[in-house]
Amino acid sequence: MVCIERMLDKQTYVQWEYIQMYRDEEKRVFDETAKEYARNLAEKQAELFFSKSIHSKKDWDSLSIFVDYKNHRFFQNRVNNKQQLIENEEFTALQHWANEQV
Repeated sequence: MVCIERMLDKQTYVQWEYIQMYRDEEKRVFDETAKEYARNLAEKQAELFFSKSIHSKKDWDSLSIFVDYKNHRFFQNRVNNKQQLIENEEFTALQHWANEQV
């Protein structure tokens, strides 16, 4: 059955191989770019935190909070405005702390 299907297919084996290679490469490039972007953002936020000469207990406490997608403190806008794009979406306590400083 597979042989008949491939014989009648408009795309050749080489085309299918190329398509698969392209998909794999696209995913790899996307993953690398996303990782680089996330690293740059994390570095900026860590630099912002450690650029302060004195940290209050509140600063340290705000980084010590367990972050959960169900935690309303970090994700209330996401739940309330599902259709709306969120400019400063936060995934970690450090992101939340950095956004409060700005």
